[in-house]
Amino acid sequence: MKAEEEGTLLAYCSAWGPTELLYAMDLVPFMPENYAVIASARQQVVPFLEEAEARGISRDVCSYCRASLGMMWLGDGP
Repeated sequence: MKAEEEGTLLAYCSAWGPTELLYAMDLVPFMPENYAVIASARQQVVPFLEEAEARGISRDVCSYCRASLGMMWLGDGP
């Protein structure tokens, strides 16, 4: 991952995250839920949802959140 190679600190957050505070702390906000929307629109989200559910994330949790976690665990996404 480019950010890791450059030593950039990322902060995973939702669309409602306090980005101004993160920038003030030299953290770059990363909003994987936005990519989950794109993956859903392209009908590519199922493997991410399945991965999250296989790791114990309930189907009651927001699907964008589950997809984001699945992406993270599969090492896929932006």
